[in-house]
Amino acid sequence: MNNSFTIIVPLYNSALFLERCIKSLQNQNYNNFEVVLVDDGSQDETFALCQGYEKKDSRFNAYTKNNEGQGVARNFGLAKAKNDFILYVDSDDFIESDALKNINEAINSTPDCDFVNFLIDFVDENNRPRHQSARYSLPTMSGDDIFISAMLDRDILSSPCNKAYRRCFLLNNKIEFPSLRKNEDIIYSRIIGYYSKKTTFINKTLYHALIRSGSTSRNITSDNLKDSLLTIDKLKFFMQEKDIFDQYEIVFNAFVVRHLTYLLIIISFCSDDYNGFKRKVDLTTDIGLKNYLKNKKVISLLSIKQKIMALLCRVPLVLFSMAKLSTKLGLYNPGR
Repeated sequence: MNNSFTIIVPLYNSALFLERCIKSLQNQNYNNFEVVLVDDGSQDETFALCQGYEKKDSRFNAYTKNNEGQGVARNFGLAKAKNDFILYVDSDDFIESDALKNINEAINSTPDCDFVNFLIDFVDENNRPRHQSARYSLPTMSGDDIFISAMLDRDILSSPCNKAYRRCFLLNNKIEFPSLRKNEDIIYSRIIGYYSKKTTFINKTLYHALIRSGSTSRNITSDNLKDSLLTIDKLKFFMQEKDIFDQYEIVFNAFVVRHLTYLLIIISFCSDDYNGFKRKVDLTTDIGLKNYLKNKKVISLLSIKQKIMALLCRVPLVLFSMAKLSTKLGLYNPGR
């Protein structure tokens, strides 16, 4: 069966790096698809370029709207979509020429799946791979395992870009990105996990995400950390609203540990003095991170790497000192 696809591309001031993304869509060796380009109020010539693609290629449809953030732009694109399955591709990323062909085959192999997962890597501006997502551990997943996997970023990652979603699944469950400018993917993936009954996996790298120079944060501010704490609150509210928080409380707490310890370790490298670092650590007090770090049931859900990160974060001074020493010795220095 030749399933139809809608590829939604949100854009904001993307004129300088849009061409490679568009070419990767045009060069698909599977033809049953449309592309919805959503300009999110760009200040450059992005929309004019989109109109040019629309005129030259009947598969492309270009829209512009007021700037409201990437998540809202994706929702706008979903409302315009006509086809069976939805993909989200960011404007500075690109996909393999056989991406849709592989996804279509996976859907036909698992016709009752709600969404398809495929591998993603991260490349620099010279197309050199910097990070590759881990291979999937199983061919399909069903039931509660999907939500737990999404909560813990195991096989189901937070990114919406390494997935193809059944459009009727999204529409029937009224699944949309939250109206946030940051961390909207984190909440979206967990909502997907909650509603999904079955998903399938492709152990091929079909999506390439660009890491642009300066895109890695050199200085995570208190506001950035507050945004993450707001995301945690919103996810907790969703789980309470669906009456599943008590059932998955330990899983939720493990998510909090995983998410915040990762941020704190980056902050430890980016902070110039311990007092500034400690003030950011203190922001996590109300969310309960300190207690979660000592909870054996919570820690048991983490990978070995995440357990080490959690252990380091239990003593902020030790973490900060190790970060400074590692930087001095040139062993590790994210974002610099």
